Amino acid sequence: MTTERDRVTSMGFDHENSPKECVFCKIIRGQAEASVILRDDEKGVISFMDLQGYPLVCPIEHVDSTPDSLAHNTDLLAEVNKVALSLVPLVYEAFATDSVNLVTNLGTAAGQEIPHVHTHVMPRFNQDNRVRFQRLATVDREDLDIQAARLRELLQISQG
Repeated sequence: MTTERDRVTSMGFDHENSPKECVFCKIIRGQAEASVILRDDEKGVISFMDLQGYPLVCPIEHVDSTPDSLAHNTDLLAEVNKVALSLVPLVYEAFATDSVNLVTNLGTAAGQEIPHVHTHVMPRFNQDNRVRFQRLATVDREDLDIQAARLRELLQISQG
């Protein structure tokens, strides 16, 4: 019996067999538009701008939030967290923010809307007066592309 883990190849996840309805899998397959910050096929991680204007980080392989899936993907999810943490100082600089929320919602009751594990790297401001995790307005693609380009530039500088 072929499992999801069996479809992982040396070149990365078999995107043709990932869930067709998952918007993040569509982004990864190039079937949906995204403002990509980074993609590391070797580590299996991608980061792109959330439509609300801040970075998301997720595994390239489709990982759902079931306990079994999480337990079988701890190394991959550690890489997601490493990338998310590496973006924090860049988000401080690019957004001139006062604070940052690093958030991973696991399951719909926790607020997860896309069934593909991901971490939000959300800039927060002293004056934003937002309730935590309140949905923001959608940002237009041009602004998302500008922010993604700025984060890519800062990432290159930070990596020497």
